[in-house]
Amino acid sequence: MPEVSKTTDGALNILEFVGDRGSATIAEVARELDLSRTVAYRLLSTLEVRGFIRRTDGVYRLGPKLFALAQHVEWAVRDAAHPHMAALVDRLHETVVLVVRDGKESLSVHRIVSREHIVQVSYPPGLRHHILDTVAGRVMTAFAEEGDIRALVGQRRAITAELARIRSRGYASGIEDKQPGLAALAAPISSIDGVAAAVVVCTPNDKQRMTAVAKASDLVLQAAAAISDQLTATET
Repeated sequence: MPEVSKTTDGALNILEFVGDRGSATIAEVARELDLSRTVAYRLLSTLEVRGFIRRTDGVYRLGPKLFALAQHVEWAVRDAAHPHMAALVDRLHETVVLVVRDGKESLSVHRIVSREHIVQVSYPPGLRHHILDTVAGRVMTAFAEEGDIRALVGQRRAITAELARIRSRGYASGIEDKQPGLAALAAPISSIDGVAAAVVVCTPNDKQRMTAVAKASDLVLQAAAAISDQLTATET
């Protein structure tokens, strides 16, 4: 087992805690992470100086440096995904979206819109939902590690059977809960750190168009696998 730096581990725990909570005070960080106030203050101050944490009126939130690093990761995924997304648009004549996981949320970061139909899908970058409330989020959850799945599912035990079905067939599909009139089929994208994104084909809630996409699920899975291979190759 690799040697772990206690200080670094403590700082990373704080980043995860503040990220999950959205904001926190020194007292909350110390209490929830079982740290002395002195240690909590020292770690928070270090993170603040480096730009990973920002403080306003005694309340700490994630800082701009962390978002800048996250953006670099998003761009790497976008660069790998774009040509494969474009190929799917050409083959399926439907809008294709790239969605990444951001903690307990799914976040759309890139899209290519198909202009083949009068009724088009608008799924702009920047849409954020709870990870279990989107087809893309559920496919990323289904292929997460077991402990992670338990944490994400929480009290929503009824969704466990659906996640098992998604793992069995390799993709997720259905009507989008938070996007009225929208259906989607999503396949997971993996990197060396596991599943962190999904490629999503979006259609209006139209039986004929949904059926056409469902019949092409192998194409979506192949695109996701190709993106995954490219990401893994660039990370090793």
